[in-house]
Parts: sequence; structure tokens; C-alpha cells
Amino acid sequence: MFVVHINLTDKGSTGTIAYDILKGLENTENSGLVFVGGYNSKPKGAITFQSKFRLRFNQVIAKLFDFEDKIAKKETKRLVKQLKKLNPDIVHLHNIHGYFINYKILFDYIKSANKKVVWTLHDCWAFTGHCAYFDMAKCDKWKTGCGKCPNLKKYPNSWFFDRSSSLYKTKKAVFSGVKDMTIVCPSQWLAELVKQSYLSDYPIKVINNGINLEDFKIIDNHTFDNVVDRSKKIILGVASPFGERKGYSNYISLSKIIDKEKYQIVMCGVNEEQVKELESYDIVGITRTDSKQKLAELYSLAYCFVNMTFEDNFPTVNIEALACGLPIITYNTGGSVEVITEDNGIVVEQGDIEAVKMAIYNMSEYDRQKIADNAIKKYSSEIMANAYINLYKMVKGENE
Repeated sequence: MFVVHINLTDKGSTGTIAYDILKGLENTENSGLVFVGGYNSKPKGAITFQSKFRLRFNQVIAKLFDFEDKIAKKETKRLVKQLKKLNPDIVHLHNIHGYFINYKILFDYIKSANKKVVWTLHDCWAFTGHCAYFDMAKCDKWKTGCGKCPNLKKYPNSWFFDRSSSLYKTKKAVFSGVKDMTIVCPSQWLAELVKQSYLSDYPIKVINNGINLEDFKIIDNHTFDNVVDRSKKIILGVASPFGERKGYSNYISLSKIIDKEKYQIVMCGVNEEQVKELESYDIVGITRTDSKQKLAELYSLAYCFVNMTFEDNFPTVNIEALACGLPIITYNTGGSVEVITEDNGIVVEQGDIEAVKMAIYNMSEYDRQKIADNAIKKYSSEIMANAYINLYKMVKGENE
């Protein structure tokens, strides 16, 4: 069996997920490739089908005119030419937004070649006229047809024009009519939304994201001894980028009411400007780290992980924290709550800073090893990869 993955990048959570699935596939003596739209880390060996210059050019054109459906024609034709030569058994799509691909040309190939498709939705973009999430805007136009988009300036943003009504119709026509396509959602929350969308005619399967448990586990290092105060209970938040969607200002609000004699808030994934701003609120800001070991150390030394996200699917930071034995306090947002049990965390309503504070103050003594052990049983990259491989076999009509 030969599977081709297509994603914007081979970095970050979605790129890592694609490679973890590929690794699992290769362990079964099958094979695959990852195609990315221009963002790649060369050691991984992902195949790019356009230059970074062309990616930037396509991004500018798309943002200027809201032309996400009209860009990257030559680049996508180049990709299709490669796909025709490779003739994969299954085309596995991930994020095909980010102004790097012409999805009309891609789906024309998929339909004409009668390719079997697995499409993992990492957000809501596939069934909206524009946005990746609509929770904060409290918008439900995606159910009937978009227009006058309240999220026009949010990713994938348009600088001037609003073609969300036209793009909704285009995407509905393009993404419909695939003979053999299965939609995969990392969370039950997203699956329920897809069932209400124009993608509802396709089979929908929930496969939770997984992580490499060799990277995320309880460790006792002291890299951050000169950065954080280990005599205090560390309240940790992790996101990148760390914007309002991830609750950036809510951590500042929390800092104003938390007992700073006992607790210290640490935010990892902020930029340099945010680091300076956070200093004035006695919050330790740490810029994004690509070192999973350092991130695991932060999880391991913290008292609890606070995820004040307002829009999310199935955040990998939650399961990273759990794998390191760290209990979680999360807003009641999307699939973020789906990992929470009475043994590992607390759910509070969005924006209720006082409830977050009280949850921190009243946290029970969780068994951190038990939290880690339960995460290992549920959220390893191997478990995720095996679930996808079984899906591939089912799609191909093979016996599991």
C-alpha cells in the first residue's frame, strides 16, 4: 500500500502527525510520501512542489484579493503530474489551506483518477467560506452559506476583499462528489460540526491525535532554574502563536488576581515583544522552543497546565501535558475538554477567570504517574498511526 500525504508544512502539530502516520505505515512494510507547500525541514525529506518565493507570492495575491481558489495553478499542476506518476493507493489530505495549493485542480485530479481519499480536518476551514474557526465570532453562516465574514482579518485572512460567499459555493462544489472519501476528525466535537455541514454525506471517523511518548514523559531536569522560581507552584500555558484565540489576555487577567507569593504564571510560545509586555505583569514569558525535551521539562516541573483557549480542535498541548503527568484546567472549548476526566483535570467556562483561579487554588492532589500512565494508553503516536492504517485497509477493502 502506498499513501501520499499532502499538508502545508512538515513542521508543527499537523506535520508531525503526518510523519508519525507515515512511520507507522513503513513499519508495516508499506510506504508513503509527504508533499508540503513550501514550509519544510529538509532532514525529514518532505517533497515540496513550489519555491518559498512562489509561496510568498501566492500568499500575497490571495490576501490582496481573497483569491485562495485562484492561486498556485502551475504549482498544483506540477504536484498532480507527480501524483500521476506515483499513482498512490490513497491520497491523505491534511491542511490544504495556507495559500499554497489550488484545491480545484487537486480535486479535479482526485475525481478524474477516482482516487481514494482520507482527509484529516485539523480545523473547520473545509466547510466554511473563509475561516478556520468561528466560535469567537459566534457565527453559524457556514451551515447555509457564508458572506460578510466576521473573521475576514483572521487566518486565512484577506486584506481588503470579502469573497466568502463565493468561496463557500466553490468549496462546496469542489469538495462534494468524491466517490471514495473518508473524513477524519481528531475530536468528537469537530465530527459533530462536520455532520451539520455540506461534507455530511461522507463517512466520518474520529481518530484522536497522538504524540511521541519518547519525547513527552516525566523528566527532572533543571534547564529552567534561572528562568522560573521552583519554590512556587508553576501555572503553565503553552501555545504558538500565543494570540487572543489562545487566551493571551486571559493569562494577564489571571496574573492580577492570583496569589503571586505562592504561584508563578509561565507562558511558553510567546514572541519577544510579548515577553517584555508580560514582565510588567510578573509573568515569565518563554519564546517558542523546538526542543521537545525542554517542553517536556516545563510540563514536568509545573503544578498545573492552564489552557484558556477559545477555539480549538484537539490540542496536542493537552496530551503532551498529560503524558508528562500534568493535570489540566481548560476552558469548555471544542475538543479541548475531551481529554479531561475527574482524575486529570477541571473544565471551566470560557472567560471565567475567577473560576480558573479557584480551580487552581482547590486542585486536589492528583496522582501524576497515573495521569501519565493513562495518557500513554490512549494518546501515543503508535496508537494513532495504527488507527489510520486500519482505516487505510478498510478504505482499500483489505482485511484488518
